[in-house]
Amino acid sequence: MRLTLGLLALTLALAGCGSASSSGGTTAAPMQHASAGGGLAAPSGSASSAGSGSKSAVTDTDIAHGLPPLGPQVIKTAQVDLRVAHGQIGRVIIQATHVAGNQRGFVLSTDVARESGYADLVMRVPAGRFERALTALSAVSGVSVTAQTITGREVGQQFVDLNARETNLEAQGVVLRRLMNEAQTVSDTIAVENQLASVQGQIDEIQGRLRYLADQTALSTITVEMRERGEAAPGKPSTIGAAFRRGMHAAAEVVAGTIVAVGFLLPLAFLVLIVLVIAWRLWPLAARITNRSAQRPAA
Repeated sequence: MRLTLGLLALTLALAGCGSASSSGGTTAAPMQHASAGGGLAAPSGSASSAGSGSKSAVTDTDIAHGLPPLGPQVIKTAQVDLRVAHGQIGRVIIQATHVAGNQRGFVLSTDVARESGYADLVMRVPAGRFERALTALSAVSGVSVTAQTITGREVGQQFVDLNARETNLEAQGVVLRRLMNEAQTVSDTIAVENQLASVQGQIDEIQGRLRYLADQTALSTITVEMRERGEAAPGKPSTIGAAFRRGMHAAAEVVAGTIVAVGFLLPLAFLVLIVLVIAWRLWPLAARITNRSAQRPAA
């Protein structure tokens, strides 16, 4: 029985290595970058067809092996910078929220700093309505698009690899459960349980990754940064503010230099003080000795 367990463990290990070696990396590719002042154009290529339900051609080899057709699986994201009129941040946030709702999406988070005339909004919309949402944002009244970046990351290979690994691990789990029923000793049972727990943990991890990828491909993310006209971007102070900071930095450097100089001179001054104290104490004795030598009669 233990020999059977050992052979099975070796078989499962080899099968796990084979499935892990077949996994591929993620292919990331930029979809589009529009410079400041440009319009919101729809991305081209395979990224624009993600979520539209299109399928790639199925070859005779795929049909022979029973493989399902694989369509494009793209994670699409966009960064849009908007310049809004003074005091209109709140109104634009409301309209951007309506854009997300009209495209069957939702607003994930908002960050508003009215004093600095800045706001940040993150929305998620269905992948098939990604371009419509971008166009609707550019059409909001009182705003102008200063910059736009659209990117896409193809993750179809990850879906294939993860599904293959999950199938392989589920087959291993079936064998381990069968072996569990045939175990005759406590040690064999514990060994099978440990390996079964490891396999189940890998399955749970793969399923979590598949759910995440499915969510990311089904819903695209759009980050909108709004800034009022005439306001400095966050982290970029005005000219007066920058000059004040430079002055404070120079003053801090002067103080730091003074502290270093004091730290260097203080021990030296202490040593000089000790020498002076010793000389002051010995001066009367030296004077008396000198006087006695002068008063001695010559032989």
